[in-house]
Amino acid sequence: MKKLVVFCIIALVSVSSIAGPMQKGNIELRLDAAFDLEQGTDDGYVTAHCGMGRFLSERILVGGMVAFERREWGSYWGVSDVWGLGGYGEYHFVYSDTMIPYLSLALTYLDGNNPDNDVVYDITTGAGVKIFVTDTIMLAGQLNYAWASEDIHDYDRSVGTGVIGTGSDTDVTGSIGIRVLY
Repeated sequence: MKKLVVFCIIALVSVSSIAGPMQKGNIELRLDAAFDLEQGTDDGYVTAHCGMGRFLSERILVGGMVAFERREWGSYWGVSDVWGLGGYGEYHFVYSDTMIPYLSLALTYLDGNNPDNDVVYDITTGAGVKIFVTDTIMLAGQLNYAWASEDIHDYDRSVGTGVIGTGSDTDVTGSIGIRVLY
């Protein structure tokens, strides 16, 4: 995970602006950290998202992302590294030059390294705001509602028993991150 985060930070910092922000054809690189907002047994995990999107218009962004999280025993996959690959879209409400609210939708394919459990598809809707720090660098915050094809959220597993536990297929999460336009 450290290598992925370092690579994403280097990529974000090394980008220079070649066009104005949020214009058709511009590219947005993202590095986000998502976290659980509900009280459950799997609290404390953080998911890293690294992605790249392209503006189809001033308001519409589509892209792809990779995700990584380290889950502890009390999770659907047990002690496991969980990888995700997905696509996302954002609709921006462009009212200001410095603060841009947006809505998002993402579909992610998740898989842990525990062969006993299946892969999971996760659909996430969100609402957030991007705040320009410079002409090309933004800070982003987002509130999300996630639905998964399996009960992976707020999972309860008895430690050491190997018994499959129970969870929920929905969750409320938040994320913060940095976005760079070029």
